[in-house]
Amino acid sequence: MRLAFALLLTLVARGSDADRAARRADALLRGDEAYRRLCETRVSDGYVITYDLIPRPNIASDVSPWPVVVVPDSGAPWIARESFTHEGANGGQSEPLPEPPPPLDSATIVQIAESKAGPMARVHCYIPLPRAGGAFVQMLSRTSSAKGPTLDGVVIGVEGDRGTAVFTF
Repeated sequence: MRLAFALLLTLVARGSDADRAARRADALLRGDEAYRRLCETRVSDGYVITYDLIPRPNIASDVSPWPVVVVPDSGAPWIARESFTHEGANGGQSEPLPEPPPPLDSATIVQIAESKAGPMARVHCYIPLPRAGGAFVQMLSRTSSAKGPTLDGVVIGVEGDRGTAVFTF
């Protein structure tokens, strides 16, 4: 009985830590634009939270997974820097597809992203792109830390049977 109670308290404390981190990240993004939270991942010393800009009415668009806010357990939240690339996550160029294949299921897309990012990465956020017929998969290094100014991650765009690193952060 004591073990169950201790486990419950631990889960509640983690939930409140995550809520507190999300509120700190939300406060950092307050301004003219409106954002919504897409994904949240615990790293060793804080949280990584991905946002999306809420589209204006009458504008049809897929999700854009940015900004990525890093919230250390102690210290001020910060926005990860991005650098755009069109290379594979491990540096190889991917050739264009001759014709668009049928859309893949999410499990296959995640497997492609994991193979491109390498064994030291874990999935942070899966973002389907129905208009584009694919998905963005954000991967974090298993050793990612909330101490900045950089975060070790990559967004892999998957369409067809290939994945391409869209940007790193």
